[in-house]
Amino acid sequence: MKLLISITVFIIFGLSILFGIHLYTEPVSIQLVETDKTLPERYQKDRLTDYLLTMVHTEEGFEEKWEEFQLSGTAPTIDFNRYDSFFLGFNESGGCAIKPEHLEFKKKEKSLIVRISTPYEYCQDMAVPRTFVYKLEKELAKELTEMVIVNEREEKKVPID
Repeated sequence: MKLLISITVFIIFGLSILFGIHLYTEPVSIQLVETDKTLPERYQKDRLTDYLLTMVHTEEGFEEKWEEFQLSGTAPTIDFNRYDSFFLGFNESGGCAIKPEHLEFKKKEKSLIVRISTPYEYCQDMAVPRTFVYKLEKELAKELTEMVIVNEREEKKVPID
């Protein structure tokens, strides 16, 4: 029995290396800080497929981006000695809210994978702004070079601004 388990594990990892499938991902310590139906003025509000991603490393930068993204209320306090923050903005369909469901860090690719979903198959073409604000540990943020947004139809690489 132990031999069968060992052979199975060997085959799975061997095939994953052969086909370039990455089974190893880091557990991600990311927390949602805020979400709102807003976007910066400079963003093209009639586009449904583009994503805006901005990483912030200081309290001053965070407050600046909070205002730029037109989020309501006072920006919450984040310990920027321990955390960085990122703002993810895009337009979603008027009838189908987009929801990030799963985040994972791929260390080798230095990518943060964000899997998003919509609750319905057919959605309206009306663009509605949406911003998500997250905080993540500085050590993780330092290693990131891109975010990959994955939905039912596409996988899109977004460079970190």
